[in-house]
Amino acid sequence: MRLLHLPIVGLAALGPALIGQLAVPASAEDYPTRRILMVVPHPAGAQVDVLARLIANRMGEIWGQPVVVEDKVGANGSLGAEAVARSQPDGYTLMVSTNGPLTTNVGMFKSLDYDPLHDFKSVSLICKSATLIASNIAFNVKNLADVIALAKQEPGKLSMGTGGNGTGGHFTWA
Repeated sequence: MRLLHLPIVGLAALGPALIGQLAVPASAEDYPTRRILMVVPHPAGAQVDVLARLIANRMGEIWGQPVVVEDKVGANGSLGAEAVARSQPDGYTLMVSTNGPLTTNVGMFKSLDYDPLHDFKSVSLICKSATLIASNIAFNVKNLADVIALAKQEPGKLSMGTGGNGTGGHFTWA
């Protein structure tokens, strides 16, 4: 999926909610009437952050209210997830995240300051992504099988990097 398609995917996911608001009789309070906070429990510039900012800009244009993205990083997304879980349940604080804070962290930490099953309501899947493995062009391998064979042949010689424990990259190489 090319990056240019991501905002369209996100807006398509919002479509039913927006249409539903237009078809429902006016309530005591129209939504939104003020700023919306979109918490991203991942680093600024990460894929999730970029996606959230693209969607937030378009949501702000459609709703006529600012949608502010705040990166709240730490503990594999747990700090951001906890902030959203403790926020007022009024729809003005949303989280855009990978599955880590709500699934992976359950197995990584002895306890969490939020309950992934009961403190959140899934609103929409806005994107699917793939894992990419890359190396320096001078590295003489043609495919992943070659990398694995080399790692077995010369233990301890190769190194790799991930976004941290519990991330997709960590589990891919574990």
